[in-house]
Amino acid sequence: ALLAIHFGMSFWLTLPIAAIVATFFGFAIGFPSMRTRETYLALVTIAFGIVIHQLLNNFEWTGGSNGLVGIPVPTLFGHSFDQPIVWFGYRLPSQANFYYLSAALVGISVVSARRLHTSRVGLAWNALRSDELAARCQGINVAWYKTLAFGVDAFLAAFAGTIYAFYVGYI
Repeated sequence: ALLAIHFGMSFWLTLPIAAIVATFFGFAIGFPSMRTRETYLALVTIAFGIVIHQLLNNFEWTGGSNGLVGIPVPTLFGHSFDQPIVWFGYRLPSQANFYYLSAALVGISVVSARRLHTSRVGLAWNALRSDELAARCQGINVAWYKTLAFGVDAFLAAFAGTIYAFYVGYI
């Protein structure tokens, strides 16, 4: 939303940029968090979220406590997402634009998650979920795979958050 409002970037360009930046922050918070265990890991991530929220609430360029207003509506091949879809004489509401976009991205995410689940990374995550000590004894780098999970989760959350911000038009 910041890139779209302040720099005039399109939705399609801000979507991957937001995902990459969020992945970086996921790694940045994930790496030092690996020194904590169990409930303390949850406390560290919650505290990080609160600190970032308070910081962004006090910056003027983020809209402060008023938030960001006027996030532009995405367009695709000249069709604005605030216009209804007319298909074979049927008129679908403008929300259908975001529904179909979200459905396509969820489909891509499910296929990617399925492929990731059967890869070496997915097998390592399954081993970590089952028994961290046994995974460590098998030679799995526990800290790396947990940090990678933080990054992947941040990537997916940024995708969803970007779509939501452009759908609502306000954060």
